[in-house]
Amino acid sequence: MGERTVGRILAYLEREGRVEGVARFLARSGGGRARLRARRPYARRKPRGYVVHLG
Repeated sequence: MGERTVGRILAYLEREGRVEGVARFLARSGGGRARLRARRPYARRKPRGYVVHLG
């Protein structure tokens, strides 16, 4: 079964009240936030006057 098909089935079941919504489930279980990784500091500029010391 494809990813979109599963999504449509879950959305239908949620509308019918047969399954709990993902947001409600995560809020109840306390999960979701602990699994997020810290963002990588991408492309940070060095301060003005920064000197590179080689070897």
